[in-house]
Amino acid sequence: MIPSNRTKNCPKNGNWSPIHSVLATDLDGTMKKKGEPISQEVLREVSRLKKIGVGLILVTGRCAKEQQEVIDRSEFDAVVLENGAVIETTKSAKRVVISVPWWADVRSRVGNQFTLGCEEVIVSLPREYGPSLEDFDFGAPVKLMYNRDRVMVLPPGVDKGRGLRLALKELGWEGRCIACIGDGENDVDLLLTGDIGLAVANAVQELRATAQMTAQLEDGLGWTELTRRLFPGT
Repeated sequence: MIPSNRTKNCPKNGNWSPIHSVLATDLDGTMKKKGEPISQEVLREVSRLKKIGVGLILVTGRCAKEQQEVIDRSEFDAVVLENGAVIETTKSAKRVVISVPWWADVRSRVGNQFTLGCEEVIVSLPREYGPSLEDFDFGAPVKLMYNRDRVMVLPPGVDKGRGLRLALKELGWEGRCIACIGDGENDVDLLLTGDIGLAVANAVQELRATAQMTAQLEDGLGWTELTRRLFPGT
């Protein structure tokens, strides 16, 4: 787990200075309800945040193709994909992939028994495969991460927190105040990396216990509620 970054003088109850702040946000279950498109209200809020100068980083478990089908990555300064394994900055188009030399062998072993998805690095499967994966012979050390209805097989050292840290480094934003918002188990590392952790009302209990601010509303409505509390104004 990446250690907390809560060392800067960042307000703990909202009203942050937009031009010195970054919002790192999960996608499914946070900006939108899983299985539904992003609402126009959330898209308007994204535009407002960009207009007032807030840096925006999307941090999701989705692969690049699936993420782009939901929201254009040009809305963000960077996207962290596959639960932290792939980092892409928008303006410089720089791409960083976190893996280990022997990871292709692990994916091959898993692919011989399970159907792999669109992911380049991680393996993401329905949660019901969790018990089988816990007993699976990967031939090397791996990390299993649950997220709502999914279970992911990750290389050692890969999580959303580390992916965010690398994105911040690529953007030169390490000195800014970082707000992180999510809903699932895999967002705990994300929230622990920021200066303030935010959770929508539908977040799992583990994440709610980690957050300093929790919305009264769920999914996109909760996301907008929190961003407006943190960055009030027009």
